[in-house]
Amino acid sequence: MDKNKRILIVMDYYMKRLDSMAEFHRMFLQECVKRDVIAEFVLPIEPCELVKTKLKDVGFKYTVLNNWWADKFDKRKHNIWIAFSIANLIKSKKIDLATFHFCFESTIFVIKMLNALMLCLPKLIWYQHSEIHNASGSFLLKTLKKYISKIGLLSHVVDKICAVSKEVKKQLIAKGVSESKIMVIYNGVNLDKFQSKKTMAEIFPNLNIVNRLFFITTVSMLIPAKGLEYLIRAIPMVTKYAPEVMFIVVGEGYFQKNLTELVDELGVQENIYFTGRRSDVPEILCASDFLVHPSLKEALPYTILEVMAAGKAVVASAVGGIPELVKHGTNGVLVPAGDHVALGDAIKSLLNSKNLSLEMGVLGRRMIEEKFAIGKVINQHLQLYEIL
Repeated sequence: MDKNKRILIVMDYYMKRLDSMAEFHRMFLQECVKRDVIAEFVLPIEPCELVKTKLKDVGFKYTVLNNWWADKFDKRKHNIWIAFSIANLIKSKKIDLATFHFCFESTIFVIKMLNALMLCLPKLIWYQHSEIHNASGSFLLKTLKKYISKIGLLSHVVDKICAVSKEVKKQLIAKGVSESKIMVIYNGVNLDKFQSKKTMAEIFPNLNIVNRLFFITTVSMLIPAKGLEYLIRAIPMVTKYAPEVMFIVVGEGYFQKNLTELVDELGVQENIYFTGRRSDVPEILCASDFLVHPSLKEALPYTILEVMAAGKAVVASAVGGIPELVKHGTNGVLVPAGDHVALGDAIKSLLNSKNLSLEMGVLGRRMIEEKFAIGKVINQHLQLYEIL
């Protein structure tokens, strides 16, 4: 890559905690320093102090566009001022390449037009982090939506679209994006974080886990799309077979009240624990027997990468990009989404064979080392920036 190449990373994302995203950016910026690449961020809100402290020594520079959002994420908006501000930053900072994450497609159209008027034409990369759902309706309507979809039109404006999985790539093509415009770059995980030897008793000293022999973990936002209702409905059939099991649910979200009401209705309060948001997810995963991920839709869940890095097996829904990570019968078990009976049977199969679960965990860890180590993934991003 050319020395002093300037990259602008535009993210419609609130850096509110030290999470996997902050970990990635720290290692990304470290690599940029080594390669004499100048990387700056555009954000909708000031990062939290923990993130700023974590990234300070690796040259974390950013610009905040304060009116990008209203007061909440669900009120995020596109407007001409935001597009003009980003286009002006691209011009004034002499940006060679800009990447866009979680943004509105319409913003990119306006930025491209404004930069053309400014006689400034940097390379543009759109990152597709989530699934794209196919249009419903008649054949004619589907065909029209394919060729006039926002993402399809956007592909003619940007130089490359990065997809987080092959499944997302397939969805992009179905929306009219040329295959030659798409590059698949998976998420990466820092293997060094998954070495903990702590037990669940040490992690949760105030939780009564006497006589609990199995710990099955779920890490997820507590929203309907994550399919946690089906996990809870599977618990009675699992505990009938193995009453000493404990389900650990890590995460928060507006659907928690509904989930706890279902727990009460089914009478499984003694076998499930909602931890809320935690900063020690790697330690929890290392102390787990295996992970359950019952999501109804996914692009490429980072949680599955993390639990594979911890050397644990996975029971997951066969949706989105999950089958690209979980190979049925090899490093985990895949089940139909929304089928609590199949989910319960899969959980019981791993409880019934400790050796099988351990072997799956070893193979999962090996897959992460070979394909998803964070250093390898960062190198893929920077190689892409170099060739554009």
